[in-house]
Amino acid sequence: MMLLRFCFHIILLGLTLGTTVGQQARYNPNVDTWRKATVYEIMTDRFNNPQNTLDCLNPNQYCGGTFKGIHDKLGYLSKLNMKSVWLTPSFANTPDGYHGYWVQNMYKVNPYFGTESDLIDLLNGLYQTGLYSMLDVVLNHMGYGTTYPSFSYFYNPFNQPYQFHSCEQCGEGCSTPSSVPENPNSTYYELMWTCRLAELPDVNHSQAEVVDLY
Repeated sequence: MMLLRFCFHIILLGLTLGTTVGQQARYNPNVDTWRKATVYEIMTDRFNNPQNTLDCLNPNQYCGGTFKGIHDKLGYLSKLNMKSVWLTPSFANTPDGYHGYWVQNMYKVNPYFGTESDLIDLLNGLYQTGLYSMLDVVLNHMGYGTTYPSFSYFYNPFNQPYQFHSCEQCGEGCSTPSSVPENPNSTYYELMWTCRLAELPDVNHSQAEVVDLY
């Protein structure tokens, strides 16, 4: 719950600056509103590089997209007839996590994308454009860089072996099964739960402490 409170803090801080109580009501769309909403997903690193540097030569590395780059394109976004913008994860990542899904520190904004203030400015800008904001949160795993039970990267908040699945029942690379059997049984589902998606360190949600931190 701590992580989710952190995300809500970022969202609400960005969305409440300079608004009235009546305006803030727009930030709480009901379920029916979300069902009908069209959503435009943006991978921050790949949307717009505001520095106008060279084209991305290596698609496996950062290419320069930032929160400010998205903010510069609010006029474009406003013409797409969308109701909400879904931003891929904004947390600090392990090396080459340009997409945001290799989280290293869940309490820091990815410096490649900008600062916390830049993110808040973007959220404010989206609101003023008439768009809702959705911030993606990674709840299943952390980024690459570990071999159980040793850790070569310092993860925050998860940095202890017991906070991850041990991979004792998993196959090569500790990965989840590569295919679905014709008649999946309980063993298959257990492997899907305890093994690693693409060998990424799998957070152990059976630990109450892990659930509390989320």
